[in-house]
Amino acid sequence: MRRRLLYGALLPVACSIAAAVAVQAQQDLRSAMNARLDALANRVAWAAFVNRFPERFPPAASTSGDGVVHAEEEDFELGGRHFAVGIGYRQVLIRAPLARVRRMLSSPDLFKDLYGLDADATVGGLTGDRIEREHVREFRARILKRLPVLPDQDYMLRYSGSDDGPAWFQRVRLVEDLEGFALRANLQVLEPVNGGVVLRSISMLYPRDWLVRALTTQIRAVTRTELAKMNATERCAAENPAPRLTPAIAAACWAQASR
Repeated sequence: MRRRLLYGALLPVACSIAAAVAVQAQQDLRSAMNARLDALANRVAWAAFVNRFPERFPPAASTSGDGVVHAEEEDFELGGRHFAVGIGYRQVLIRAPLARVRRMLSSPDLFKDLYGLDADATVGGLTGDRIEREHVREFRARILKRLPVLPDQDYMLRYSGSDDGPAWFQRVRLVEDLEGFALRANLQVLEPVNGGVVLRSISMLYPRDWLVRALTTQIRAVTRTELAKMNATERCAAENPAPRLTPAIAAACWAQASR
């Protein structure tokens, strides 16, 4: 009886310690994901990475149509623990000036229509016009999207852009996942090429729920589909001959990409 009471008293403590360890482990993983992408956000490191992995990022000249999409898992080992992080790579050649594509990627007021979101992504009234006019280097966007198979996605991201020579780097960091679904990190890179710009992107995702992590095949399939649609809609919108990108153009491109 006394032993049973002792176990009953210790169980909440053990559960609390286990939960704290899990939270710290995910914080460490989040830092490791961001550090990995931060290290690539310069022209020298990025060029070396692209040259090292031609299957992920082939030469720009060989890219046609809606580009290349690749999804895989990578093991992150931290303090003896292993985390299977989903990583998506995408590349698309866009026949448009770099400044136009950069403006598109820095206009959260276009995101709802451009990416088929279920709510306006703008936070704090920071539209593409204000970001450009006021030379804002950092902004936030709320991403609310319903996807097949997976739980609803509702999270806040922080976007920051920087130039390194002719290349432009945009780091995207998770501020808060309002559904507690996943850890995320992203790097997008624009580089001018003959006749346009090549957009390359790395997206990292680690679902927090072990039940969701068990859906590896489904998550990878959804990831490929969504990345391919992003390539198509961004290419369509940026290459539109209209002098200014509008929500109507973005919406038409997303509809076309989703067929």
